[in-house]
Amino acid sequence: MICYNVEYLTTLRAMDVYFSVGGDMLLATMQVKYSFKDKIKDAQDKDPYLEKMKTKVQDGKNNQIIIQDDGMLLNRKSVCVPNVEELRTEIMHEAHYAPYAMHLGSTKMYRDL
Repeated sequence: MICYNVEYLTTLRAMDVYFSVGGDMLLATMQVKYSFKDKIKDAQDKDPYLEKMKTKVQDGKNNQIIIQDDGMLLNRKSVCVPNVEELRTEIMHEAHYAPYAMHLGSTKMYRDL
């Protein structure tokens, strides 16, 4: 017999985790979408400084910035995040507090354990 904590299952379901139950087995799958990419790209397109950087790259005057096929700007291998406070705060919050985050806050690890 398998027992389930409804609260945990509800939380996981809200994160688009799908379950298949059969006999004594539970199979769960999760797909993580990087929704910040679109937000960052939109903010990059509106940022005057990054627009100048994009022009310099296209003119061959800057070889440290890379323009990906989708138009996303990278500084070497790091995404260029515009100086938009709400976006930066949202990214930092997601990186530190999302249940699937790989970078855990120092107290979050102990609290979650």
